[in-house]
Amino acid sequence: MNIFDCAIKMEEEARINYEKLAAATPVSELKNLFTMLAAASRNTTMPWWR
Repeated sequence: MNIFDCAIKMEEEARINYEKLAAATPVSELKNLFTMLAAASRNTTMPWWR
């Protein structure tokens, strides 16, 4: 695995964790925060690399 594949995998794992946290929290502000972080991770996964 090269450095780019490793970075992509880490971003995908972060996105999944943020989505789980957003689903689990009852606090709307935290839900919004985790949803925004998941969206940012989704946008930085570099789909052109694969």
